Amino acid sequence: MKWLTAVVSVLVIASSLPASAHKTGLATKTCPLSGVEFKATVEMSGTRFCTRYDLKAVGPIGSPPAVPVCPDHGLVLYREFTEAEVASLRTWVTTPSFQSLAPTAPWWRAAETMKHLHEDPADIAWGYLMASWQVELDDVQYRRALGEAAEVLHAFVSTHAEPTSEQARNSLLLLVEVRRLRGDFQLAQKCLDTLRARSVGQALSPTVQQLLTDEQTFITKQDRTQHYLGADEEGCRAADRSQQHAQQRSLQGAGDH
Repeated sequence: MKWLTAVVSVLVIASSLPASAHKTGLATKTCPLSGVEFKATVEMSGTRFCTRYDLKAVGPIGSPPAVPVCPDHGLVLYREFTEAEVASLRTWVTTPSFQSLAPTAPWWRAAETMKHLHEDPADIAWGYLMASWQVELDDVQYRRALGEAAEVLHAFVSTHAEPTSEQARNSLLLLVEVRRLRGDFQLAQKCLDTLRARSVGQALSPTVQQLLTDEQTFITKQDRTQHYLGADEEGCRAADRSQQHAQQRSLQGAGDH
């Protein structure tokens, strides 16, 4: 859940890094289920020019980062697995439920794998959110990925033991944004009202206060288009569009193999 503690801080460092090209390399990976070795693209460096309200980094950077995919059964290696997890996954990859994931984006499969392994709900939601960045040019798949992220986030914030904690607040703030991007404006407003009620008496940073104000504006206008915090909207949108097309080409290339 490390990403939750960075929800606000990441939004205020959008242009603090020195400019550099997005660089990737090849690394040898081993599928834990079969022992098959393969070459996978890995991230080496990049630069964030802008940050979207859904936390996507925009610029010459892997967003989401490239993730290794086993060439034999399609398991996504988003992290290393324990022996017990490998045993569970070995059975799961033979099932129709896993095999039906073959056409989906890698980070969607990663999120489904997290679900299967009963990982932290916050991490599962983050996986679906990154999957949404991979399929943004397909609005049906985009809204579907956002819907999965929203479902997990909603369950997480509804059952959190400390609803007024920073962790719960950041999750709820992200849920507001995900609802808005889906066009679920009534649900987004309900989440925003809940967030404000839980924040009464708390000292909110100027950044969080601005986020709340901006989200209210977008919801009132029923605006589900992407926006960029404290940045040149036109320039960020152009860079974002370039990233979206690159993701589309990457997915199409993977589907051709």
